This record gives sequence, C-alpha cells and structure tokens, in this order.
Amino acid sequence: MLQLILLLACYFISRCFFTVINLKHFQDITFSGFLKICFFALRYDISALLVINSLYIALVLFPMPWWRMPRWELLTQCVFIASNTIALLFDISDWAYYPYNLKRSTADVLNMISRKGDFLLMLPRFVIDYWYVPVCSAGFVWLLIKMNNGIRRRVPLSGTPKPGNRAWVMQVIILAITGGLCLLGIRGGTQYIPVGIRNAVQVTEARYAPIVLNTPFSIINSFQNDAIPELKYYPESELPKYYNFHKQYEGKGFRKKNVVVIILESFSKEFTKLGGHISYTPFLDSLMTRSFVHTGLRKCAAFGRRYPRCNSRCAITNGRPHIHICIQY
Repeated sequence: MLQLILLLACYFISRCFFTVINLKHFQDITFSGFLKICFFALRYDISALLVINSLYIALVLFPMPWWRMPRWELLTQCVFIASNTIALLFDISDWAYYPYNLKRSTADVLNMISRKGDFLLMLPRFVIDYWYVPVCSAGFVWLLIKMNNGIRRRVPLSGTPKPGNRAWVMQVIILAITGGLCLLGIRGGTQYIPVGIRNAVQVTEARYAPIVLNTPFSIINSFQNDAIPELKYYPESELPKYYNFHKQYEGKGFRKKNVVVIILESFSKEFTKLGGHISYTPFLDSLMTRSFVHTGLRKCAAFGRRYPRCNSRCAITNGRPHIHICIQY
C-alpha cells in the first residue's frame, strides 16, 4: 500500500510538471479545476500502476516460501524499480513530446523506437534541446529508489512468517482477494466495459483529457486496438491489365495543364533552403524556384490548422477548415 501511494505521488508530481510545461495548451485551466482533474486521474493512474506492477505483486503474494531464498527481496525490489522506472520515463518524455501531437503517446511510439529509422540519430539532439527531461527523469528515479528503500526497511519481506498449513491457506486467501481487487482496479470499476482513453472526456473537457490520462495508461490501452488489415484484391503483376497508372505520351509536347499540390506533413522548413541553413532537399529546392510556395500553414489558415498536422492535410485536400467539436458528457 505504501509503495502504491509513493507511485501515485510520483505521477501527481509528473502531472503537475506536464501541465506547467505545456500550459500554453491549457491556458483556461484554473487551480481548482486542475485539482479536480487530478482527483479523477487517480482512476487511470491506479489502473496503469496495477498493470505495470502485476508481476511484482504476484512475486510477493504468491503462496510459496520464496522469501527464504537468498537475495529474494533484492530481486523483487529490482523488478519493482525497473518496471516503474520504464513507465515513468515514458510519462516524463511526454512533457516535451506533447506539443508535437497534442495527445498522450500511444503504442505507436514503441513502433517508432523499435523500427529502423532516424530516431537514434535524432535522440542526442532531443536530449540537448529538452535537457530538463533526462535531468528530471534521473531525479524521479533517485526519489523512487530512496523512498522505496525506506518503505522496505519499515516493512521488509524477510519479516514474513514461515508458512505452516494454516498460513498457506491465509496466503492463498490474501492472494485471491488482492487479485480480485487488482482486477477491479485495472478495469477502473465495476462497469461492464473497462475504462479506456475515451472515458477521459466524461470527467472534463476534451482539451484537458491529456491531463487526466497518463502515458503508461495510454500506451497500455492502445495496445488493445486492432490494426487495420491491409487488403490486397489483386497482385501487383495483375493490376496493369485493368488499369495502368503510368502514362506514356510519345510524340506530343509537354502541356502545362496540370496542377500538382505537394503537402509536407510533420516536415520542418529548416531542412530546406527556406531555413537558411544546409538544405537536404535539393529536388524540392529546385521545384520551389518554379512554384508557388506556402512557407507555413499560418498563411493559408482558411484551409488548414497548424496543430495537429494530420488535420491540416485533410482540410487542405477537402477544401474545408478543420472544426474542433468538444462534447461534454
């Protein structure tokens, strides 16, 4: 119980930093409103923490005399610290990553880290630009280890009595009760459908939903989403028989009757000649000299929004501005 309170305190502090750092996105929030949101956020924090610490809980409460083994308590505490450190690192990383997608990170971030790409190449630059993230992460981990050591000295596993037949029965009962309560906490209550990311808008406005949620909960919950299957009705070799996308007009001169719109999503102009630095897009630079260029969506705000960028792309191609609809339950 003391360890759960410690973790809830860590997530409360992280939520405070998250809100203050991204306050420009939550300008109308009041202090009393923030405290109210933190109260409702306990439901999501507890759900995530129980999932993260499920292995630790099982190791501690499973009715086996494992605590007699040498260094067993050290092993269990290593599991506790390692699992919660990883979860806290994801939560703290959203302090800096949130302005880029305006939502809590989901399971997609794991795909971004695991797949081959430029993530590892860009990581040193991110550490320099957002130096406060690794510094605060180190502080959180130190605080977690320090406070947890104090809790373990107060309630050591080695002080658990050696089980006899009666003690074994009590241990099984405790495990069953604890497992039931954990299942209830993971589901977020006794409702028919377990709590999810969508439920955050039921306790506050949609723009404040990222404060209610935490990143580990968002990642765990989004793992349940089934990916859209890729449909292939025809093999690539058979498609040209029905429709050929490549047109070759021989013997005719070029006629400038086509309009090609190039939309760069999540791409900074700093990497082109517009940034005034080294350009990495020589072909696009050559097109810019012969094209009409918008240097930012602010200049065409009638058709798109700057954030999130995916909404801007849809608004531009449809010729309709993005309309944010907030539904309060």
